[in-house]
Amino acid sequence: MQVKFGAFESYPARFTDYEAWVLIKNEWTEFHVAEVRDKGKALSEADFNKRFGQVPTLPAAAFKT
Repeated sequence: MQVKFGAFESYPARFTDYEAWVLIKNEWTEFHVAEVRDKGKALSEADFNKRFGQVPTLPAAAFKT
């Protein structure tokens, strides 16, 4: 399972086909994956890093399923 990079409503996002996390107010929050995929924008890792810089590490529970 490859975790993709993206932007959702101008916030950093990481997602797969089954799970999505969005960084809001410096805290990763789990979101409904369809909402993030449909309303967000996929980015390359390089574009993600250029746009958002260093972001906090995802929570340990992220992408374990």
